[in-house]
Amino acid sequence: MSIENSLAYSYIALVQKYNNILQQTDTMEILKDDFEFARIKKFSFSLLKNLSKKMNLNVSDKASIINEIMETRNKIEQIFLATYTLNLELRCKFMEITADKTYIEPLVELDQMQNYNFENIINDISELLFSITSSPQQAFGKNLLEVIPLGFKYASARRYIKESLKYVPYDENISNKLFFTLLGGFDATDEESKSMLKDNFEQIVNLDDDASYDEYYDDLEEILFFNDDYLDLLNDIFCLLGCICNLLVLENFDFDTLLELHPSFSDLYYIIKNPKQYNSIEISERIDMIEEELQEIYFESLDLDNPTEHIMHFCLSLFLDDLINFYKGDSKVHFKEIDMFLEELDKYVAKATPEEVNAKLQYILSRIPFTMNEGQFKTYLNNSFKNNDFAVNVFTVEKLKELLSFDEEVLSFINENLSEFIDGLDFNNLLNDTFLE
Repeated sequence: MSIENSLAYSYIALVQKYNNILQQTDTMEILKDDFEFARIKKFSFSLLKNLSKKMNLNVSDKASIINEIMETRNKIEQIFLATYTLNLELRCKFMEITADKTYIEPLVELDQMQNYNFENIINDISELLFSITSSPQQAFGKNLLEVIPLGFKYASARRYIKESLKYVPYDENISNKLFFTLLGGFDATDEESKSMLKDNFEQIVNLDDDASYDEYYDDLEEILFFNDDYLDLLNDIFCLLGCICNLLVLENFDFDTLLELHPSFSDLYYIIKNPKQYNSIEISERIDMIEEELQEIYFESLDLDNPTEHIMHFCLSLFLDDLINFYKGDSKVHFKEIDMFLEELDKYVAKATPEEVNAKLQYILSRIPFTMNEGQFKTYLNNSFKNNDFAVNVFTVEKLKELLSFDEEVLSFINENLSEFIDGLDFNNLLNDTFLE
């Protein structure tokens, strides 16, 4: 019975990922001329829409499809990591220019913003951040640090990084992950990818003679947002293919048997084949309800001692996001790889410019577990305001207000679960009156 629960959950997870992919039409439209992505999309969608036929094949043919899926997933992983590498370098450049008066001063109207009360801002942002609970606080804290120019000297930043990384769960690949995700950049890729990524980077960041600073800023921000969406899209396709693998792994399990596992499965498959005929909001709500139901049953019956279930659980649990994200664990452990990473960070700091160092440290702080208490955060934000030009501070406040507006677009970049924690907080006051004298 637990195998059937694994199969049922694999199917609803597949439908959920496909639904996510369909919501990313703008990203896919931009990628329509990308040959490699077009091939991946065509292969994945063809498998999905012909799932009934594929599941009824013999064992040998199913095995051949699974091998092709594994090869495609490996290719998706390569593209994902290359895109992340480019985005790391671009985001550090973006952080660098948002702390540079030369770039920022033309973007703000200083005469209209002389009344900002930075003490109020520090207190109000801190109160908001520490009024929400652990998981959303992690997401929100990291997003704030991504917007706020560095508020640490190097020694303080190094100590904070060291203490934060102690909360990262250890795994055998942690050393490579630390270097690649936080520091590596182009140097962490192979020679062919390094050359291509560097060329792309230079083409993006070189300011055209006829471009204004605001055009340059907007273009760079738009590219970063697109790359973030592209990473999400690649992750969804990667996971979708893993779910299809699970549905092909059993010898005597056909499509009709799959549809019998839940009363809604037949309808959902028809929707997959004809998505434009249905209201996307209603369908999304229905999929969410079924997924929540089957997920609970799945984890209650999961038997990892069963080799088949173990493999299926691995496919369901493997996300490309895990290759680049650091989550805060329950325990605090110092492992030697932290010291090895800090030694590499010291080498980077010794050869980089102060502006590059500040941007890189700001990026690292926005990726690792958020472990500041309220007093530390207030000091950090205060130091950032004290150490930067007024134009940069005004620009930072504007980005904080944007982050705090919690409209659907911004909220999607913060954390989709954060909205439930904001009821009852006076955001109009926070966004306006309390920022002024």
